[in-house]
Amino acid sequence: MLHYQTDGSPEFPALCFLHGFLGRGDDFSVIVKDCSQQFHCICMDLPGHGQSFDWPSNAYSMEKTATQVIAVLDRSAIHQTALYGYSMGGRLALYLACYFPDRVSQVFLESASPGLASEVERQERKARDSALAAELQQDFPQFLDRWYQQPLFQSLQQHPKFPEIYQKRQQNHPQGLAKSLISMGLGAQPNLWPHLPQLTQPIQLIAGEWDHKFIAIQQAMAQQLPNATCTIVPQAGHNIHLEQPSAIQAILHAALDRYASISHS
Repeated sequence: MLHYQTDGSPEFPALCFLHGFLGRGDDFSVIVKDCSQQFHCICMDLPGHGQSFDWPSNAYSMEKTATQVIAVLDRSAIHQTALYGYSMGGRLALYLACYFPDRVSQVFLESASPGLASEVERQERKARDSALAAELQQDFPQFLDRWYQQPLFQSLQQHPKFPEIYQKRQQNHPQGLAKSLISMGLGAQPNLWPHLPQLTQPIQLIAGEWDHKFIAIQQAMAQQLPNATCTIVPQAGHNIHLEQPSAIQAILHAALDRYASISHS
């Protein structure tokens, strides 16, 4: 089973956090400390990350990972939860909303997408991810340096906490990360665009003002989703929950307080 941590009373409404590639559950620790006063927070280490690094090679796909998330919820006697997913974790959260809709009350998607729409794009991305996975296993420190030099992470690199974040990333196991990249990367995941019009849960789309690529994706998703709200967070790039945690806390409290009042009315 996936490694996970909880905070907040099990009697509170559940809120499950799903991290991005290279991350782990405690990436959300600042936000969880705040939210746990009103919500039962579950933070998982996804396959290949943190303390969930030792998994069979065939257990890393989006489908298999989703069933592992559901298994954690079942073990915790949680029938329904809100999901907060960042990047890779956001793609997983969206998959869970599509394929396990009765288990998901609402979704928060930070810098996430429904995948690639065309088979050609997916095959090209698979090839790219396979090459990155090989590089990752050959020279992990060099891979990390190159990864965070991407324009997506320019603002994160300038954040005061970036050295601490980078040090945490170095603690990951390259073999597990490589398997995750190959099996749960953007090229490997199912195309979820056709499912968007059928999603009825409230979905909060979140992007940073400097992340123009994902602002565009967010706007395209909003046109397909029947119950979506868009938020662009000022002074943030791709990794908003680490760059501007107070903004994420405000978004979560506003939406989850509304949900709690409705569910108890």
